[in-house]
Formats: sequence, structure tokens, C-alpha cells
Amino acid sequence: MSFDATMLNQSKIAEINNYFIQVWCDSTFAMLKAKEAGIKSSILKVVHLGVLNKSMYQRKTVRPKIFKFVNITSANMFKIKGHDLLISTFLKAFINKKHVELHIKTSNKNQYDTYLKKYIFSIRKKLKIHNYPKILINTTILPNEKIYKYLMKFNCYVQT
Repeated sequence: MSFDATMLNQSKIAEINNYFIQVWCDSTFAMLKAKEAGIKSSILKVVHLGVLNKSMYQRKTVRPKIFKFVNITSANMFKIKGHDLLISTFLKAFINKKHVELHIKTSNKNQYDTYLKKYIFSIRKKLKIHNYPKILINTTILPNEKIYKYLMKFNCYVQT
């Protein structure tokens, strides 16, 4: 969470409290605003730049066959919006790993998916990575009421 949560309506706050295991805030200010808005203190965590994976919450479940990361964005604001860093970092971190996937959900406005595919191809070529890890781009429109169900398919949400 990188915004003032007091701007959310109470139904969104209730959804967050009911469906989220943890909410990561990018600052103490964001965390305090989230508490003020009514988000449960027990699920709030301040995550600073450079945070180590071991400080993140891990579910106590059977290890999945494939660990799936997801990023949801539109192509309306900027052309790349951090996807360049996400893609190159992901490929470097999980080079040749078959058990990890990155799913990018975006719009097809101005053929943004084609632009991303070309970028992914160029980085793979530069790093000499052929098949793994997989990066999948999905441009189907997803109504707001189906986002939570969609997110439950993944292990980690990544914000660019």
C-alpha cells in the first residue's frame, strides 16, 4: 500500500480485512493511515526498499509446484511503468527455474502486450535465457468484482 487508505470506502476496508493475509505498506505513514482507516493492525507490515524475503509472511501450506508472481496494471499511464525492471530482475533472479512464473495482467491499449513481448525477447536474448522462467502476458478484461478471485491463483503480487 503506497497511498492514504482513509480514501477507501468501508466496504473495501471490510474486504481487505476479510481476504488479505498481509498488507505491505511502503512507509510508516501509509501504515498509520491504514490503521486509521480501519485495516486490522495484525495484517499490516511496513516493507522498506531492499527488504529481505525472510521478513515476508509465508503461508503454512504445501509448497506449490509452481510459484506464481502476478502484476496487474493498465497501459494507460506510462509506456513501461517499471515493467522493464520487473522483467529483467525476475529473469536474472530465476534464470532457468521451471518452478517460477511471472504473470503480467495489462491492457492491450496501443498494443502494449506486443511491446512487452518484444522487450522480454530482447532481455532473454541478452541474458541467453530461452524457456524459463516463464513470463505470461494476459490482456483479457477483468471486471473489478473478479479481481480477488483472480489474485487467489497466485502466490505473490508484485507492484511496479
